Amino acid sequence: LEEPPAHVVFIFATTEVKQVPETILSRCQRFNFRRIPTAEIVAHLQMIAKSEGIETEDEALYLLASRADGALRDAESLLDQMVAFDQDVVTAATDEKILGLVDRNVYISLLNAVREEDTKQVLDLVEEVVGAGFDLDEFFRGLVESLRSLLFAVLQGNAKELDISDSERTKLEEMTGDFVAEDVLRMLQMLMDLEVRLRQSVQPRFLLEMVLVRMASMPRAVDVGELLVRLQEMEAPKPTTAATAEAPPAPARQVGSTPVEAEPTEKPPPPVGDTPAEATRELTMEAI
Repeated sequence: LEEPPAHVVFIFATTEVKQVPETILSRCQRFNFRRIPTAEIVAHLQMIAKSEGIETEDEALYLLASRADGALRDAESLLDQMVAFDQDVVTAATDEKILGLVDRNVYISLLNAVREEDTKQVLDLVEEVVGAGFDLDEFFRGLVESLRSLLFAVLQGNAKELDISDSERTKLEEMTGDFVAEDVLRMLQMLMDLEVRLRQSVQPRFLLEMVLVRMASMPRAVDVGELLVRLQEMEAPKPTTAATAEAPPAPARQVGSTPVEAEPTEKPPPPVGDTPAEATRELTMEAI
């Protein structure tokens, strides 16, 4: 190990590099591995299938690549399982049947039901998933991924940067105008709070249904800019009309050729005497 021959290469792989002693790290060249993007995994699987003469659906390969979570070796192992089941063609239906993966269209339908506030459709989709024998943990995981993709699409205005199939990208982009980031973040937070409770509950389906119904029936957030515009419109002065305009002053009354101003409607108070005694006497006489 101290002085290996030139043709020998030792590879030491670990996920806990902080626990490796410094004496070993000082003798190593460090390479940090990263997850491979889904699109690159799909392209590699397509190359393998083409070289083996196997027909594949893009949706099926995206399901396998997504399930592999960035690990190419896992994606190839999943492809081997699909080929062992059917050596001629790999379809999304095969993936769902063999690996227990939920169809991505189910998540799109669920998001549409939430958008339309259709709680009945939400419960029907959960019943469909449970009735088909899918694992709720797998369904929950896919739902979180779909909401994350929706959040990115809403924030960026499109879904071009997402590692998803073209059909799913198109469907997400159609929904971006009906969601705001605040609502999607609230939904994700609700699912994050549910994750721990879902694993500990004896009735995980009921918990999931409750949260999904709340997501579909919760009040939608209002954009702050739009709210300010509404307030400004309410506070803006309204234009006066002919009915509400101030009436012009009465014209002066004319006697002969000399105009005379109109008399006031209220009479002035009677004159009061110069001395207090006279003023008292005049007021007393007026009262009598």
